Amino acid sequence: MQRAMLTATFGAVLFVVTASAEDRRTVSVTGYAETQVEPDIATIEMGIFVFDASLLKGKREADAKIASLLNAFETLGVKPSDVQTTQLYVKPKYKDVERGWQFVGYEITRSVTVALRDMKLLNELLNESIKAGANRLERINLRSSKQREIEDQLLREAIENAKRQAARLAHGFGAKVGKVLTIDASGEALLSGVRYCLSAPAFGETTFQPGRIKIESEIHVVFELTD
Repeated sequence: MQRAMLTATFGAVLFVVTASAEDRRTVSVTGYAETQVEPDIATIEMGIFVFDASLLKGKREADAKIASLLNAFETLGVKPSDVQTTQLYVKPKYKDVERGWQFVGYEITRSVTVALRDMKLLNELLNESIKAGANRLERINLRSSKQREIEDQLLREAIENAKRQAARLAHGFGAKVGKVLTIDASGEALLSGVRYCLSAPAFGETTFQPGRIKIESEIHVVFELTD
């Protein structure tokens, strides 16, 4: 069986043309499209941490801080439907002493997830959360409210890109692009230029510059080649 293969790379696009005397001839291409947009929704995961020898006292302190957090969110105009709190997590702590283990107290944590739909309030929300008692920032996710529409548009562009590349490559070998044999698509949103600064352990003044989100779409297609 005779087989010939050509691999060519143009930027981020990979082409593979295979030909066989026995098997069908195919061309494999990767179509790609990307864009960068400013995020308009921030999902912040934060929490409170309390340590106390008394479980009841620690729980009351944690409950009070969560209540203060919720009040801060309401003051900033965050809707209750955009706030989610977790259950109370309690972990007893011990220290190693000469005669065994000695109980020292309880670690009590609770987390809150809030969706902020006004990016201009992001720094203010972080600062007010700190004042209310938040002492843990777990994650900040940025996204666009139009992300689904953008992803759909990028997928269309990636498909057209794949078609153009396949046609160009096939033409160079005196062939034509036939039917689609396989399709494999992927896409994701990446943070670009996101910066935030937090001072441990009590955060201090918090600054956050959202930057932009890079959204990309990639599609791998295998076409049949015809004469």
